[in-house]
Amino acid sequence: MNKKIFILILTLFSFFIFDQVKAEQDEFYEAEWIPNIYLRKVYHGQSRNQEARYVRRKSDDMFAYCVEHGVAATLGNTYNAEDVESKDELGISKEAMDKIKAIAYYGYGYDNHTEDKWYVVSQVLIWRAMYPDMEVYYTNGFRGEAIYPYNNEEAEILNLVNNHYTKPSFDNATKTVKMGDTITINDDNNVLSNYVIVENDTVDANIDGNLLKITPKKSGNTTLKLQRKDNRYEKQFFLWTNDVSQNQVTTGNLDIVEINLNIESYETKLEINKTGEDIVIDDGKYKYVSVKLKDVVFELYADEDIYDNNVLKYRKDELIEKVKTDKNGYIRVDNLYYGKYRLVEIESNLNNEILDEDIKFELNKDNNFIKLDIENKLDRKKLEFYKVDKDTNEPLSDTYIEIYTEDNKLIYSGITDSEGKIIIDDLFIGKFYIKEVKSKDGYILSDNIINFEIKKYDKDPIKIIMTNELIKDVPSTYKDDINYQLIFSIIITSLGLYVVKNKKEY
Repeated sequence: MNKKIFILILTLFSFFIFDQVKAEQDEFYEAEWIPNIYLRKVYHGQSRNQEARYVRRKSDDMFAYCVEHGVAATLGNTYNAEDVESKDELGISKEAMDKIKAIAYYGYGYDNHTEDKWYVVSQVLIWRAMYPDMEVYYTNGFRGEAIYPYNNEEAEILNLVNNHYTKPSFDNATKTVKMGDTITINDDNNVLSNYVIVENDTVDANIDGNLLKITPKKSGNTTLKLQRKDNRYEKQFFLWTNDVSQNQVTTGNLDIVEINLNIESYETKLEINKTGEDIVIDDGKYKYVSVKLKDVVFELYADEDIYDNNVLKYRKDELIEKVKTDKNGYIRVDNLYYGKYRLVEIESNLNNEILDEDIKFELNKDNNFIKLDIENKLDRKKLEFYKVDKDTNEPLSDTYIEIYTEDNKLIYSGITDSEGKIIIDDLFIGKFYIKEVKSKDGYILSDNIINFEIKKYDKDPIKIIMTNELIKDVPSTYKDDINYQLIFSIIITSLGLYVVKNKKEY
């Protein structure tokens, strides 16, 4: 059983090999003449005149081109097909072989090149490519005078050949593109329309004439491949060789010409977390607390000329946009171009100071995420309170005062020191009043209410002076003394008489 299976497999394999060999072998022959086109070839001092004639492959009458001077193509000789880059033993270099392939592709049968003359012109150009020192030209008859009737046709084919190996100008270039943007790249070599885009799942790309447009679908690096769209034939180009008969070539699709364009798709993010200060008043005291500061406005400027793929996007000092913090003190700006920027704070909130210095930062491929924690402070002002004697201006210690906001919230209680003063270094902006709660011993309690205001742009300390009046002793008069004595005497006398009277009764 196993032996039978082995024999079956061997038979199928042998048939496959035979079929492959058969497919790569054929015969060629000199076919129909092309009337009224005559040639002269001059090579190494020898000339040969001939009327133009087709060479065809026997199996399908496919036209072929001669690549061996001075040898006839005759029936009965089997040719072997070779897919080769060069043929050293025939003296065909890779450069010459590439040119022969391209002439065969763009010559007869290409586009509107369907007349017999195109076959002859293609054959002449192939000879010249293979034998650079051979003279080949047209004559006005067999062994006639040289004429040049097909200069335009030769130029057209050679132009197509030369362009075939000319790649778009951005081959192997690297382009950066910001997420959300579309870049347009011009091909300075004007051959882009001959290419198609190989599928790429990281960018959307399309060719519009001589322009390549690219839009990234996700960030990261990728290589976009483009291939020349040359697929007119079902087979590739073959060189057919035979030891005794003229070597031939048949046209076919050319080797794939591919270019690479490196795409660096990037996204950037700027985050700003803005904090500031607010005042909390509790239990007769105030304190500064950190808060997320909303409604703070920044202007975003370019801090240099900013380019993207050599296209100027922003000039230095150009305003890009205004941004404002949300209720959480947060700002996010997505997809700025790589470059240097600066933030200028133009509006703050809750009386917090506006930053007096710009904030500078740079976005680049190594640093495409910038997070800025920006803190604002409330203005702090100095209050100097002095308590003095009304008459002598001597400082009064031990005077107890209270400071209230204009809406009657107690924020400070304190006693003057030995110099009669109270110093507060960090009082916040607002309107206040001071009242005296307890005066220094021996002084009359003042009922004056002193109003004052701390303003944003005050530079000098706020000075407040409050006076107290000394309590003075009232001197006694003689008249007052007599009256007191008289009243006292009457009381004592009356009490004495009352006591005496009561004893007699008992």
